[in-house]
Amino acid sequence: MGSLHEILSSPEAEWTRRPPAPEPALAALAKGCGFELPVEYLAFLRFSDGGEGIMCLEPWYFQLQPAEAVLAYNRGYQVERFFPGYFAIGSNGGGEMLAIRKDKGSPCPVYMVPFIPMAAEDAVEIAFDFELFAMCLGRSGEA
Repeated sequence: MGSLHEILSSPEAEWTRRPPAPEPALAALAKGCGFELPVEYLAFLRFSDGGEGIMCLEPWYFQLQPAEAVLAYNRGYQVERFFPGYFAIGSNGGGEMLAIRKDKGSPCPVYMVPFIPMAAEDAVEIAFDFELFAMCLGRSGEA
């Protein structure tokens, strides 16, 4: 398996990438989130400040928030109140949130949970680490 950068920049992966997150935005995110962000997630944001596209695992589509928006995203959906212990990083563009667990560290599993009712018992681990999640970005699974 290659580095996260190699995986994300693979020409086979067709997804909307953004410029790297500015370091001040990453510092503000790290300071404001209240837990130690996994290194894999930070590496992703340093490569692409969010992004969206198809993916070859459920929920089949992703929209990841940019570093400057992810804290407001969590506040807006009241994640700490309704889904404590998790941190939202995006969605599938529809009814499911994509999140990481605050206590997992690295490697960083990625979870999917319905926005309604946004309950821990409904959370499904879709990737055992962020690197596997990244390998699925921009791939349809039809290859």
